[in-house]
Order: sequence, then structure tokens, then C-alpha cells
Amino acid sequence: MSVCACCQERIDALQARIGWLEGVLSGGEEFVFPESWRLSLEKRAILTLFLKNPVVTVWTWEVSREIRGLAELDNPNNSFKAHLCALRRKLKPHGLTITNHYGRGYQLEDREAWRARLTRTLEMPEAA
Repeated sequence: MSVCACCQERIDALQARIGWLEGVLSGGEEFVFPESWRLSLEKRAILTLFLKNPVVTVWTWEVSREIRGLAELDNPNNSFKAHLCALRRKLKPHGLTITNHYGRGYQLEDREAWRARLTRTLEMPEAA
């Protein structure tokens, strides 16, 4: 379906505003993950937890899932480990490393550097 240029311009402006509003609602930050990483929504959510928190535990992950209305009925520990294993595999070729610190939780190595690299500044888009 083709859209005239003026309508497409309005659509683009509205999509930019929606993106900005979503960023504001998520705490004022929006992380931008390269498409080449091919991360699912769940893996993006887990990586966002690592970017926002110095230490991530199974409990942290479960709370975030409950907030998003995605609490699972199965064993949260097994589910987290399965998602984490797949995420580590996807991130390794791009230089991101998640390490387990026994008794404390998991950490994204060089977290602050990755936060700076992947954070997009949220500025109010111009109204069309």
C-alpha cells in the first residue's frame, strides 16, 4: 500500500513521538540495539536489565517480568538461565560479556561503557 508523501511525513513524526513517549515511560532512557544483533523482545529486556543494574539476579528478572505482565509458571531460575545462555551466545561476537559472580548475581562487563554506547538521548520530537 502506498502512502502519499505528506501522510508518510505525518506517520514518521507520530512514530518518533511514540518512541520518545515509550522512552520517557521506561525511565528516561532508551537503549538502541543494532539490528544485526537480532535480539528478541525478551533478550532485549534482559540486556536492558543488565544495562540499568550493576548486578542482575533471578529475582530482578522475575520482578521485571511481573511488572511487564509476563510472569511465568515454570521455574524462574531455569527459565532465566536458558534465556541468559542464549543471550550470551548472541552477544559474544559483538564483544559483550556477562559473568556470574557466585552468590551475588550476574554482571555485564564494562557496563558503563556499553550504557554510553547504546543509550540514545531522548529529545522531544518536533511536531509535524
